[in-house]
Amino acid sequence: MDGGFQKSRSYNKNLKIIETIAVGNNKLISIVAVGKKYIAVSVGKDDVHFLTEIKEDELKDLSFLDEPDKESAKESFCEYS
Repeated sequence: MDGGFQKSRSYNKNLKIIETIAVGNNKLISIVAVGKKYIAVSVGKDDVHFLTEIKEDELKDLSFLDEPDKESAKESFCEYS
């Protein structure tokens, strides 16, 4: 299933897709970091719906917190070039 949906994590200054899972044909559920909050959204072919807010202590895997964002990695690389 592709359908033009992004399957991997996405990086931005205020939004970050933490995890996405396919739950049907062209239907996904994503956990999104919005600033310092986490929300679950359902994504369909033509729509996105807010499902619920998730507290950080309800998340099982917090390894994404240790990942550098692209901008920080780019700045670090430029310092050593």
